[in-house]
Amino acid sequence: MKLLKFLIPLLVLVLLVTSIKPNKNNLEIQRVVLETQKETDNKQEESKKTQMLYFGATWCPPCNKMKQLFKDPEVKKELDRLDFRMYDESIDKPMFKKFRITKYPTTIFQAEGAITTRYTGYIPKSIFLEILRDIKD
Repeated sequence: MKLLKFLIPLLVLVLLVTSIKPNKNNLEIQRVVLETQKETDNKQEESKKTQMLYFGATWCPPCNKMKQLFKDPEVKKELDRLDFRMYDESIDKPMFKKFRITKYPTTIFQAEGAITTRYTGYIPKSIFLEILRDIKD
């Protein structure tokens, strides 16, 4: 009975959290702000810049749109300020596992080895530029 009293509120909480999808300008961009999560990857520790880790797949249409967005001159200028890394699902499976990537595309921002923000889905140019410009050097 005690277990049931614990499980029911927990189940309700899980259902509420998973049904809430924050969006910006009525777009379905999932954003999850995570608690500080220290990474042990040496490359990440060496970098003093904010990292943008992009996870996608060649067979994924929204991923291909994001890759085209990275070539845009305005976006490229902002990306040059960051430690920008791209990972492909068919090549970089260990990284996908490490960061628990299950939806494509996923974009993660990290500062000092800690994940600060995670976006899932295609991000339109205007919103992506806003996100990038909010990142301080």
